Amino acid sequence: MKKIKNLIKAIWRLSHRSLLELRIYCQFLLSRRGEGPLVLFVVCDDEPGWGSELRSKRVVNYWQNHGKRALFLPSKLLSHQRQRIGRLLKADVVIHQTFVNEKADPRDFPEAINIVDVDDAHFLDARLKQSIIERCLLCDGAVGGSRYTENWLRQHVDKTIMLWTSAPYIHVETASPSSRSKKIIWGTTNPLLTKTEAELVKKIINNCAAKTTFEFIVIGDGSKKEIANFFALGLPKTIKVTHIPRQPYKDFIQILTQGAVGIAPLIVDGDCFNAGKSFGKILAYIAAEVPVVASNAVDHALFFQNGENGFLASEIEEWSDHIVRLLIEPELRDTISASAKKHLQKELSIEAFSTKLYEFVAELYEEKNGVSCCS
Repeated sequence: MKKIKNLIKAIWRLSHRSLLELRIYCQFLLSRRGEGPLVLFVVCDDEPGWGSELRSKRVVNYWQNHGKRALFLPSKLLSHQRQRIGRLLKADVVIHQTFVNEKADPRDFPEAINIVDVDDAHFLDARLKQSIIERCLLCDGAVGGSRYTENWLRQHVDKTIMLWTSAPYIHVETASPSSRSKKIIWGTTNPLLTKTEAELVKKIINNCAAKTTFEFIVIGDGSKKEIANFFALGLPKTIKVTHIPRQPYKDFIQILTQGAVGIAPLIVDGDCFNAGKSFGKILAYIAAEVPVVASNAVDHALFFQNGENGFLASEIEEWSDHIVRLLIEPELRDTISASAKKHLQKELSIEAFSTKLYEFVAELYEEKNGVSCCS
């Protein structure tokens, strides 16, 4: 019985992958009226709302809607399927969204211009570093999600560009920031995973508690009791600490709409994983119209201007001063969140990301073929 079940599963997986491949050929036929080179996007995962969607799938949709030829290859496709698609469709350019596993490999597309897109510092993982370098060396171009990642990529790829991850298109019902109750929100992957970061947040919250009352909401993986106890220790009883488990992206943003202030602490100590981060969950704060107070680190200072579209902090007193000011000045929250959304549209929108990426693709294409992308 077990063998029969396993056989059925294998047949289903095979047929499912075949249908995925067939769907790509159908999309190709529909896209033939578009202009420019055929660009394929290869991803390592299909998790909605995060890197593979924000830096790949949504770019494909945007380009298709603007008359460009682009196709998205799901991560469930096998290597021989990717090779066949590239060969049959005569792909001109292939963009690989990270090299964290074998599902993205320039060797699958030997005739195409290969570009790697790295939005996190996975290359610092000793288990992945050599494999990532080997595949980067096969690429004609590279896109870094921050200055740090672009600088690293420049060691292994001749042509590079830095592009911050674009913000999500998610509509949520939200009250104006000024009408929200005094809630500080910290959205993170796992609040207790990095001890130094957790300790920093704890000190910030304690310092704020000495100046005003509020509720602290922390979102992320981990034990509800352990997380609540860690941050509540030493706080006055008037300060409520609430833990919410990590949610699907749209639900995550909906929860954020409760916040009067969103904090984005980031401790960067030399070549650590945090050094490669740029905005990540900050994009969700802005989408939820939550004013942001962020660490004065990585690329934050290139986007945030103190008191205009957010706040930057280095010392505990700076953190608490900015947070408390936002808590007790409701009108300031409206001003800050509106300005942040305006800056986001200019620097972090899908339009900005897709336009800059296409210009980079066009440059590489023209260098190789000696003709304009649109000729």
